[in-house]
Amino acid sequence: MQSGHSAAPRSRYVLLWYSAARLPDTRHARSPRVLYRQQSSGALVDGYSFSLEKQRSDNAYAVLKAGPYASAERGSRTSGGVLKSPEQMLVLFAKMDGPGRKVREALSILDLDCVVYPSTRSWPGLGYNRQHAVLLRDPNAGGKELVDADDIVEYLFETYGSGVEAMPWVMKRGNGVGRVLMALAIWLRGGRGCATTSSGAEDQDPLTVEFWAYEASPFCGVAAEAIYAAGLPHVLRTVARGSSKRDALFEAEGHFQAPYFVDGSVGMFESAAIIEYVESRS
Repeated sequence: MQSGHSAAPRSRYVLLWYSAARLPDTRHARSPRVLYRQQSSGALVDGYSFSLEKQRSDNAYAVLKAGPYASAERGSRTSGGVLKSPEQMLVLFAKMDGPGRKVREALSILDLDCVVYPSTRSWPGLGYNRQHAVLLRDPNAGGKELVDADDIVEYLFETYGSGVEAMPWVMKRGNGVGRVLMALAIWLRGGRGCATTSSGAEDQDPLTVEFWAYEASPFCGVAAEAIYAAGLPHVLRTVARGSSKRDALFEAEGHFQAPYFVDGSVGMFESAAIIEYVESRS
């Protein structure tokens, strides 16, 4: 039962600041936390709601606890909504440039997972030879392919979301502010994750590697740069605020933190540890 405490609009801004305003480890991030991430687009799932409710369990995930109450964060996909979920995982070829970031933001908002093949290198066995900076393949639609970031984002919101009207305004096609801020974010990061530093991972099974992250987090961003630079295929598990996968990770590991990286039997938190591990294996 809800306590009657509901989230005023201010709660959303507090949580945005909490999740996105902190500085990443300066060892890996040379720019201030103006990385923008589309005005924190991708920090919250579609239909995000926040409330204080009676604690279901002392060991359940909650970002805030106050006496017998704990925060409950939900989104359209976890609150009895009618959003369609793909039966087979989407496949994305992308890197840490503007188009790739924009598509990952959409995936975070829509709480969708996907198999990622870094487009920092070619994947001839999969029919990808770097002819496009970003490519989305949907096996649920007969292998439908889209190669323009705006087309991909609109397709995702139309097919697996609440429609294009639910898109954040800075993500909409032709938005000049979004393009400028995206270019600034890439420039501040020195283009990291846009080129490969390794020729390995040719035979890597992407299903054995998981990266739990969300696009609005600077900590996830610096770890992702190393993964893309290594050309490491992986499953992206998006965990923006309101995602039920936060509860799943909490139950599995005893606490929630993003990013979280899994490689077979190896699992680790902390962006610095992930970067060191990825760079040492490539």
